[in-house]
Amino acid sequence: SFTLPSKEEGCDEVKYLWSKEAQCQTYLKKWVLERKMTQRVEDLQPSDWFKQKLSVWNRLLGLWKRKQQEFKDPVRRRNALLAKKRAEAAKKKAEEAKKETPKEAEEAEKKDEEAAEGGEEKAEGGEEKAEEEKAEGGEEKAAEDEEMQIDAESLDPFAVEDVTNLGNGEPLFSNFTFEDWMLCSLRFELHLLCHAFKHDLDDPDRTSFTENHLGFYYNKYYKRQFSLQTFGVKTTEELIAMVKDSVELTDTNTFATQLSEDTPLENFVRLTEDLRRDRQLRIDSGDEAAQLKFQKPISQQNGGAQQAAGGHGGYAARPAPTGKGAPAQGKGYGKGAPAAPSRAGYGGPPPSYGAQKRPYEGASPYPSAKTVRAAGYGGGGGGGGAYGGGAPAPSYGGAPRYGGGGGYGASAYSRR
Repeated sequence: SFTLPSKEEGCDEVKYLWSKEAQCQTYLKKWVLERKMTQRVEDLQPSDWFKQKLSVWNRLLGLWKRKQQEFKDPVRRRNALLAKKRAEAAKKKAEEAKKETPKEAEEAEKKDEEAAEGGEEKAEGGEEKAEEEKAEGGEEKAAEDEEMQIDAESLDPFAVEDVTNLGNGEPLFSNFTFEDWMLCSLRFELHLLCHAFKHDLDDPDRTSFTENHLGFYYNKYYKRQFSLQTFGVKTTEELIAMVKDSVELTDTNTFATQLSEDTPLENFVRLTEDLRRDRQLRIDSGDEAAQLKFQKPISQQNGGAQQAAGGHGGYAARPAPTGKGAPAQGKGYGKGAPAAPSRAGYGGPPPSYGAQKRPYEGASPYPSAKTVRAAGYGGGGGGGGAYGGGAPAPSYGGAPRYGGGGGYGASAYSRR
């Protein structure tokens, strides 16, 4: 910490030449506050208080999204409404039973015993069944009538007690799109981040953080990167303008929450619905600037992206190697098959050994032939033998081997 010298520290006398002591104390305090606001708290860690608040929000947010999906299914919506009606009827009947006096209960039991006769029981059972069916049909009809009577758009979002049910099974967030859910989460996350920073740091001189530290603290608390491009904006001011009912930027360029830390979580849904209606009215009137340009979450945007590489399971075709030492075409790359061996040794001209890539050079370990070798691998076939000087070629079943002629030309590998 930074302090001014004093006599308590052992100084005989302290003189202030440029300004008085009070002005120096004010200047030093202001300088320390500026340093605190411009430096990040690297060792700050989320507390259990923050983790508990975030866990409750995530659980409730998942419940709201499931409620929206249930409402979009007409069968599940009708069943949920009927179940609520029956629960209310059962609760009302139980309350009426508690109000009955013991004497009235005894009289009711006595009447039931007197009426419990064979034929009458059967008739009463049929009547009760018919009444139950009639009541169920009436409940379904009443449920349909009630669902048609409520106009959700005309209701004040802040006057709705239960955001999951307006009275006909419709939730307040029934018309939310993914942009509205992102704005709802952004409101709560920035609101909780501001309160958690103040709660965890516990420094009366630094109750908030500056705009350029938003990404750092957001990543530290929520364990993910914060990007303005996700919300289709370029500056933090544009982002805060969309949630200014929950968080705002002060004149000192720090964040300030507009809601207390014990604000009901349902209020974030009410604020989002109120803004959604206003935005929809502006869009209907032709205001193109009111349209949101958010990026969809990765889980929705990149579905099935693994098959994007041309049906090769995510792997592109392997290119043929190039450069020195690369195998020629037909050796396993491309469409070419392995090259067929030349048939020059079967009656054609002799191959040219000088054209090979690696000619044999150096002295031979074997002695030279006594006689000059005849032209091998060539010459006319005729009746020359394959291994002897003019000897007939071996045959199998009377047919000459290699089509009648010498397989390697006349007098190939023969000595005179």
